[in-house]
Amino acid sequence: MKTKILNASILVAAAALFASCAAMSGNGEKVVSLPPELRTPDGMALGGDGNLYLSINQLTSGFKYPSAIARFAKGDNIETFFVFEQNSKIGKVSPMGIVFADGDIYVADNQMFLGKRGKSRILRIEVKDGKPVECTSVVENLQISNGIAYRDGRIYLTDCAVDDESYPMKSAVYSFSLAELKSGKPVVVSGLNDPHLSATVLTRHDGKVKFGADGIAFDKRGRMYVANLGEAQLLRFDVDKNGKAGDAEVLFKGRGLKSTDGLQFGEDGKLYIADFLGNAVARYCPETQTIEIIKTSPIPNSPENGGLDTPAEAFPLGGKLYISNMNMAIGGHKTDGFEAVTIIDIK
Repeated sequence: MKTKILNASILVAAAALFASCAAMSGNGEKVVSLPPELRTPDGMALGGDGNLYLSINQLTSGFKYPSAIARFAKGDNIETFFVFEQNSKIGKVSPMGIVFADGDIYVADNQMFLGKRGKSRILRIEVKDGKPVECTSVVENLQISNGIAYRDGRIYLTDCAVDDESYPMKSAVYSFSLAELKSGKPVVVSGLNDPHLSATVLTRHDGKVKFGADGIAFDKRGRMYVANLGEAQLLRFDVDKNGKAGDAEVLFKGRGLKSTDGLQFGEDGKLYIADFLGNAVARYCPETQTIEIIKTSPIPNSPENGGLDTPAEAFPLGGKLYISNMNMAIGGHKTDGFEAVTIIDIK
């Protein structure tokens, strides 16, 4: 246990050191470089303390370092909030989407990246007085946990390839009540016939990108938006009080994007979309059904040179857009040694 505590201390110290390596370009673009121990940033969520939290997946390090939850402190400095491997009960973790609910953090744990497809989970980090206390598994037997959202007492999760042998490929959105997740016993799901199934998403992929339901978000009216990554598609659903979704409404397909990954709504009522494959982020207005690509970079690219590198999430906060760069080698992209979050102005 002493060794694990020492590792966490090193992470915090390194994060504080490297966070000072933030550079602002003339066009209002800022690159916050991450230390070598904090690799593969992915999902983001706003905490009750007003700070933005970031999942650290570690895929691009080969899980050499422990996965973690980091936090943007004052001045956009990165600090480590929680290290998963300190909790031996849950084993190795591959965190993707994160969300706050009832003061705690719920994490989509994608065990596929660890070679354990079908063993993915939802984890809960209990938070008391602003500090993490314990991490437990609350949902198990998922295929590929990815996006996660909270609405009206329920946690929603996208499982992005439940049945990838079928064509169209089937992926899923599941819904769980907070009361059920706090029962002390993990919920074990059983695929597309599970009673927690909220919606099934069909993906007519090109054979290369076999991922369906990915990012997920809710607008102020309670409508659920789901990114169908393999078709660069945005879907919208009406959802009842029990978490069951109605028929899918296709809002767009493509529209200049190569994929649709993380989804986040801003206070302006617009939806910010990460285009993982296309190295871009876009802003969609549900009222006018218009889409604007607000940032794009060449493929391959490194944030060290400015711009984006396989963006997974774009989180609007305080007139700025925080973009996590997963730095993954896929679809022409290349993995390099530079890990970063890109921040751009969105006045």
